[in-house]
Amino acid sequence: MKNLLFTFRGVFLLGIAALSFLFSCNHEKDDWEVYAGIPKDLRYTMVDNYLCGDYYESSEPSVFVGKAGATFEIIGGSATNGGSFNQEAFMIMPNSGQIILKNYNPLSPGDYAVDVRVTNAEGSSDFIGAFRFTAMPQAPSGISYYPYNYSAYLSESDFFITETPQLKGGGPYTFKLTDNYNNLFSIDEATGEISFDESEASVSDTGYKSYELEVHVTNPIGEAQQPYACKIELVGDQALKKIYTLESALANASDLGMRNALSYTVLGKYTKVYDMPDDVDDSDNSVEPEKYVTTLKDPDSAPNYQQGWWYNAWHGYPESYDMDVTHGQSQVEMRECYPIGIRTLNRDVELVSYLVTDEIDLTEYNEKAQLIINGYYIWRSSTSNQFFGVFIIPADQYDADNPEESKWEEIIEDVTVPHFYYHDIQKGTPVKESEIYANQFVTDLDNKYLSTKFRVAIRAEKLDKDKGSMNRSVFVNECTVRAK
Repeated sequence: MKNLLFTFRGVFLLGIAALSFLFSCNHEKDDWEVYAGIPKDLRYTMVDNYLCGDYYESSEPSVFVGKAGATFEIIGGSATNGGSFNQEAFMIMPNSGQIILKNYNPLSPGDYAVDVRVTNAEGSSDFIGAFRFTAMPQAPSGISYYPYNYSAYLSESDFFITETPQLKGGGPYTFKLTDNYNNLFSIDEATGEISFDESEASVSDTGYKSYELEVHVTNPIGEAQQPYACKIELVGDQALKKIYTLESALANASDLGMRNALSYTVLGKYTKVYDMPDDVDDSDNSVEPEKYVTTLKDPDSAPNYQQGWWYNAWHGYPESYDMDVTHGQSQVEMRECYPIGIRTLNRDVELVSYLVTDEIDLTEYNEKAQLIINGYYIWRSSTSNQFFGVFIIPADQYDADNPEESKWEEIIEDVTVPHFYYHDIQKGTPVKESEIYANQFVTDLDNKYLSTKFRVAIRAEKLDKDKGSMNRSVFVNECTVRAK
C-alpha cells in the first residue's frame, strides 16, 4: 500500500510539473506576443559544414520584437583564422531576418561573424556577431567571369583588364591560361584578371577578332579547368565596339539568372493597342486602332517555378548548342552564357513580361550605334496575338517601379518572326549556332541616343486565346549594342 501510494504521489507530482512546464511555455509565448520595447535576444541556429562559395540560406532567427514585427539589416561583420569579411557576399531578408550567403561568393576559408541591426516601432538594436559560421575550403569549381563578354580597341591595351572570376573553393588560388595565343594575353596568377598586349595583336581597322579563353586554377584542395571561361574581342579602330551584351547564368528556384538585365511580369488590367495595318490609311487619324483589354491575374499569369522550370518570367535557360560557328565544325556543348527564355505553362495562359536591360552608357560614343538581337523560338503558332516587341527609352524616363508605364519607343512590333530561327524540337536535333546568326535582327539606333544613356526592352505579349494558340516559347541568344 505504501509503495502504491508513493507511486500515485509520484505520478501526481509529475503531472503538476508537466502542467507547470506547459504554463511556463505559454507564459513565455504570451510574453513574446505582448513584449514592448526595443528588439532583444536575436538568435540564429548553428551552420553545419559550410563550403566556400556555396549558396546557403539560414532559417528565420528568434527575437523579441512584439506583435508589430521588425525589419533586419546587415551592418557589418568580422573574420578570423584566415577569413576576410566581405559584406557583398551576404543578403538578409528584411522582414524575416533570414541570412543568405550568395552563390559563388568570394569568402575565403575562416571563421565569420555577421552583425545585424533589428528595428521595430520602439527603436533599433545592434547584435554584434549574431550570425556565426566557419567557411571550409573545397576543390575549385564553376569558374566564370562576369562580364563574360569583353570588347576593346587595340589602343586600350594599357588600361584593359577583366574583372576577377567567380568560382567556388576558397583560396589561395593560382590561375593560368592554357593558351595565351602567343603571349597576346596574360593572367594575374593570384587574382585571375586577364589583360592583353597590343604589340602582339593585329586586326584590320574595320575588323574584329574574338578569343575564348580557357582558365586553369588550383587551390590547396584541388584543381579545375574551365574552357570558354571568358570571351575577349579585339576591335579595329574604325569598327563598332561592343558596349553592352545581355548575359545570364542558369536560373534556379530562387534566382532567374539575370546578370545585367531584369524580368518584370505585368499583373492587373492591361490594354493592348495593336499597330495599324500597313494597308490602312490613317493619315488623318480618323481610324481607331484595334484594342484588347484583359486582366492578368495571379497565379495564372504571374512568375512561378514548377518542377525545375520557370514560367511567365524571363530566365537563364539551359540549352545545348551545335557550336558550328565557334569551332568551324559541328560540336554540341552547353554555352557558358545561357540564352534567356520565356514560356507559359500552357497555350491558354495570357502573359505580358518585359526583359529590360541595365542602363546602357553611350556618353562617350557619338558617331554611330547599332542594336543586334538574335535567338530562336519553338512551336509555330498564331502571329496575330503573340508579339515580342523591341523598345528603347532614355534612362531618365524609365520608371523602375512600373516599367509598363514608361514611355517606350517601339523599334519593332515582333522581333521573332521572321528574324529569329525556328527550332523544331520534334526533330530532336540541337540548336544550331549558324542558324541563329543567319536570322538575326540588326538596326541602327536613332542618333538622338548617341552620347546618352538608355535602356532596351523586349516585351512578351501573349493575349486573347480566341485569336489562336499562344504557346510560342522564345529564347534570346544575343542582345548587343555596338557603338563608335
